[in-house]
Amino acid sequence: VSPAPFDGTVLKSAPPEDFNARNFLPDTVKRLKGDPDATLSPETTRAMIAAYDECIQYVDDGLGRVFEALKQRGLYDNTLIIITADHGEEFMEHGLIGHGESLYDELIHVPLIVKFPCPGPHCAPRTVTSQVELVDIFPTVMDAIGVEPPDGLVGTKLSEPGPVSRVAYSELAPRIALRTSDWKWVYDEKEDSGRLFNLGDDPGEINDLASLEPAVRDLLSTRLLDFSATRKPGIVANGKAIVADETMLENLKALGYVK
Repeated sequence: VSPAPFDGTVLKSAPPEDFNARNFLPDTVKRLKGDPDATLSPETTRAMIAAYDECIQYVDDGLGRVFEALKQRGLYDNTLIIITADHGEEFMEHGLIGHGESLYDELIHVPLIVKFPCPGPHCAPRTVTSQVELVDIFPTVMDAIGVEPPDGLVGTKLSEPGPVSRVAYSELAPRIALRTSDWKWVYDEKEDSGRLFNLGDDPGEINDLASLEPAVRDLLSTRLLDFSATRKPGIVANGKAIVADETMLENLKALGYVK
């Protein structure tokens, strides 16, 4: 999900900022959000991208070892494997770093790779061209193990091709995003305003067309508001409240999950 793939380059010198420092991420995000002229040095940005890509390569190497171990034990073919991510990272594409501050594609367009058990009806490799969502993982797993999903379950099993016209939703209060194959509408409920992007012409989501494409804006806005009005808050059965201690709060703050 980073803007530049890792090419094995070893940095010759340390970047100006220590981006591994505990408070670097929350402090820097606060600075970037508070000052429209604030920025991050190119050297630090490149170093962060390189470190991020090294992490991706580390995970890739680890997955390779897991797959090889499954093959050696004769378990690989009959194993359901799903690889995905909860989010990507921003590296100043829209003036911020980290995650948790926006719904741009560098954050929500994550990998989703499924290997179904073989032999079976879905062994052949293929690419799903219609939009999918992470809520599709649960019904996909249930279908693969032969369990009927409950009624009203959100999501579609990935073993069956979805409609090309499917839309995908993402939420990060107070923002909600609606994404079609061609357009993306990001609405801020608190500000009662939004931004519209033509993903075909502008995959980097730079040019806001909300004022230039009112028909598209109003259509997507209506669909998004319908979604917002009908979604129900989740109910956790037998849930217990967790009281975060000081160490937990500091760790969550360092990761950017607590302001």
